[in-house]
Amino acid sequence: MSQQIHLPLHEMNMPGINMFNTTLESFTNSWKKYFFKYVLIVFPIFVQFLFICKYSLNIPRYDDYDSIIELVTNFQTTAFPGNIYHLFDQHIEHRIFTTRLVSVLYYKVFGNINFRGLIFFNFFLAVLLFGSLIHVIRKIVPRYWHYVAIVVSLCCFDMINTENSNWAMSGIQNYGVTLFFISSMILYGRNGKGNTIAAFLLQVLCIYTSGNGHVASLFIVIYNLFSGSRKKFVISLLTMLVFSSLYYYHYNSVNSTFTDDMEKVLPFFLHAVGSHFSFDYGIPAGVVILVIFFALLGREIIKLPRLDKTILPLLCIAGYAIASQVLMSFFRGNLPVVVSYSSRYIGYSHLLLIVMFTYLVFRIEKDNFSLMMVDNTHRARIPLIPIVIIICSISYLYNYDDGKKAYEGMHHILATERYYFPDSVKAKRITDDACRLKIYCIENQRIELTEE
Repeated sequence: MSQQIHLPLHEMNMPGINMFNTTLESFTNSWKKYFFKYVLIVFPIFVQFLFICKYSLNIPRYDDYDSIIELVTNFQTTAFPGNIYHLFDQHIEHRIFTTRLVSVLYYKVFGNINFRGLIFFNFFLAVLLFGSLIHVIRKIVPRYWHYVAIVVSLCCFDMINTENSNWAMSGIQNYGVTLFFISSMILYGRNGKGNTIAAFLLQVLCIYTSGNGHVASLFIVIYNLFSGSRKKFVISLLTMLVFSSLYYYHYNSVNSTFTDDMEKVLPFFLHAVGSHFSFDYGIPAGVVILVIFFALLGREIIKLPRLDKTILPLLCIAGYAIASQVLMSFFRGNLPVVVSYSSRYIGYSHLLLIVMFTYLVFRIEKDNFSLMMVDNTHRARIPLIPIVIIICSISYLYNYDDGKKAYEGMHHILATERYYFPDSVKAKRITDDACRLKIYCIENQRIELTEE
């Protein structure tokens, strides 16, 4: 029997295997195939779109005032080429070139700033991010990718992810940096000068979209190092060294929430890792996720120089997610630990879950369903696919209520508070200047809300 396990499928002639193959083929050719491939995948995307339509407002919140409204005002009132420098201005500890560029382009195209419009643009970025992940996953698990796509959809469009999905500045920054990172890897992995140039540009955008863009750029370099292309490795390495260095030109250290106290950093990190499932049980959830992660992928990490290149993007995405959470734990560690559960950071916990499930399905597909029917060692893996999908579905439903309350709560705050910004005097100055230049008039939006 042990010899038959390694025979090619077409040489096997066992009733149990034939019956399983027939059943599986019948299943995948039935209406259930379309249910799993389309309905379950699209459902979370559709739900989030409906919530954005219902609850998003053309009213700024927090960083929207200075990172978008004030930026566009300064851009319009500064002569060329001085206005270009505003796109690279430091925002707290970040340089958010992408957010600033999108805001200016939006104004140039539409003649005003509309935060509801920018939020829908963020939804488009989320869909592109989802598509880039599916592109990577289909290369890794071409036959059973749709099972993974269900989990990807449940994670990317989890209702608790309200800050990125319903906050203009946050969505551009957080969706953007991850989208550019994954897209850059995809393009570096293709042949052709045009793809390499596009990958280079996206790597630069990573660095100037968010602070953890440096981490993204590093893992792009690692991807090229182990993918076997010396030329692309050199290009990506020089890109990281040059543009990460320029990032700190005229840079002022302003972060007051940094800490190297491990009694603060470690709990913050574990809460961040486990944030998809719970805040109250964030630390044990984080520990469980890390244990499962290293149990699944630990041997792949150890044999990295001899790694199966098929899963190289997975390891890079996982490294990017974990490293981003580590950096966040140091640079936000002096804040209350509840910040680790902030929905604008929860995407990194989602990425870890996606990587682990993709690798699990990869091992199942590589070992082959049919071979597992005669190998009890591997057979136990098969039920893990529906189990993980059920767990993620339950988690999605559990987070749904919290997400709905967050959408409703923010809608109420923005509709009733005069300025949702720490400094109301500064907020009034910014919006008055913008209204005078016909960039954005908050008073007009309040009148429209009152009439509704």
